[in-house]
Amino acid sequence: MASGLRSRALLAVAAAAILWLGGCEGGSKSAARLRTESHRAYSFYVAADYKTVYERILLRARPRYVFAGIPRSQPGVSAELAPEDQSGAITLWDSGGIGIRYRLSAEIQAVDPGRTRIDLYAAGKNARREARLWAGWADTAIENADSSLRR
Repeated sequence: MASGLRSRALLAVAAAAILWLGGCEGGSKSAARLRTESHRAYSFYVAADYKTVYERILLRARPRYVFAGIPRSQPGVSAELAPEDQSGAITLWDSGGIGIRYRLSAEIQAVDPGRTRIDLYAAGKNARREARLWAGWADTAIENADSSLRR
């Protein structure tokens, strides 16, 4: 009987550890699955060209989401600019625990040379808070941006 209790306790601890390592907020298992209507947090327009909006978000996201050096989920930022489509995408993800979880994604699309549409997709409550931050970044000029951030 005591060994049955121990095995149940061990299973409970293992399940709790898996949930902790994976993070409390679920996240999506692919960037494409994150970019669905049900995950859309914000959709808005900015009076700037698409490359400028792309840089505004990316140059702030890269230094914010860096490797923390702890054995838990590690953030990363993926970015892709597509000049042929006048669009771009920036995605925040976490690795570690149970694989990669996509948290937040911005789809950036030129409407005309001086106007851009941004769709922000968030996987959960915490990602929605970050999406508000990204929305502010998209509409705020970068002053004296450190050139070492431009990659």
